[in-house]
Amino acid sequence: MDFIFGLPRDAEGRTGVLVFVDRFSKMVHLAPVAAEVTADESAELFLDLVFRHHGLPESIVSDRDPRFTSAFWTRLFALLGTRLLMSTAAHPETDGQTERVNRVLEDVLRSYATSFASWSSFLPMAEFALNNSTHASTGLTPFFVNNARHPRDPALLAVRSSNAAAVSTLGGGGMAPTSMSAQVSSEPLLPQSAKSNTGDAPLEGHALHGVAYEDLFAVDVASPATSAVANFAPAATPTPIDSAAVSEFLLDRQAVTRFVRDALQVAVDRQKANADRRGRKNMSSFRRGERVLLSTDGIQGTAVTNLGANKLAPRFIGPF
Repeated sequence: MDFIFGLPRDAEGRTGVLVFVDRFSKMVHLAPVAAEVTADESAELFLDLVFRHHGLPESIVSDRDPRFTSAFWTRLFALLGTRLLMSTAAHPETDGQTERVNRVLEDVLRSYATSFASWSSFLPMAEFALNNSTHASTGLTPFFVNNARHPRDPALLAVRSSNAAAVSTLGGGGMAPTSMSAQVSSEPLLPQSAKSNTGDAPLEGHALHGVAYEDLFAVDVASPATSAVANFAPAATPTPIDSAAVSEFLLDRQAVTRFVRDALQVAVDRQKANADRRGRKNMSSFRRGERVLLSTDGIQGTAVTNLGANKLAPRFIGPF
C-alpha cells in the first residue's frame, strides 16, 4: 500500500490517492484522500476497501510514511496478527508493484480526466480498467485470478446479447447468457453451475437449488417425538451432476492458483536477472562485517549537523 500526493485539488479538497495492491492477484483498490489524512482514517479505508472484500492479509508492505509508523497503526495490526513490512529507505523498488501501479494510475488520470478538478470521479473506472487488464507478471487479469470469472463490461454487451441462449438461472425462470468462451475469449472459463431443479420438485417436499426441504407442515401430531423445528433443517441431496461440477470448479481454482504462482516466480527471476545485469554501485567491493560511510542524501540536515540546511554539510557520515 502507498499514497499518491500532489494531485490537483478536487471538488472536496482531496489531493491524494491511497493505493492497495494484492501481492498475489495484483488486484487494485483506490481511495481519494486529503493531504491531511490520518492513520485512523487510513485504517478505516483499509477496512472498507480491503478487509470486507478479502479478509485480513498476512503482511502489508508500505513505505515509512508517518501514518504507517504511528503507534496506532502498528498496534492495530499487531492485534490483528498482520505483519507490517517497511520498504528500505531511498529504495522504492522494494515495493515496486505499488510504485508501478502509481505510475500507471497517474498516466490514466492524465489521459482521461476532463479537468484538473475531476480526477477523483474517474477513480472507479480507472480501478476497473486496471483490474480487468492482463498483468504482465501473471498473464491473467486480477479479476479472473480473484473471482475465477471475467466481469461483464460495456465493450462486450452487444456481442453477448446476440449470442445469448435461454438457460435456467438460480432464481428460476430467468434468462442468462451461455458461456462465451468460444465466441469472445480464448481464456478458459469455469464450468457452468448445475441447473436448478426447482421445477422438478416432488409434491411432498420442496427442492431449492439442489437442497431438499421437508414440508414445514408435515408434522405427525400423534407422534410427540417429531419436532417441528427439525423440519426447518435442510437435508442435503447431492447428485452426481452437482458433485462433478463442484469438483471441476475446485480443480479449476487450484489450476489457476498454481499457474499464477509459477508465473510470478518466473517474473521475479526475470526482474532479478535484469537488476543483476545493471548492477548496484560498489556492491562488489563490500563484504559482510565491513564498516561503511552512509550518504546524507534523504537525511534531514538537523540529523547530520547543527548548522541546519547548509551546502557545507558533510556528504557522508559514519563509518557504521
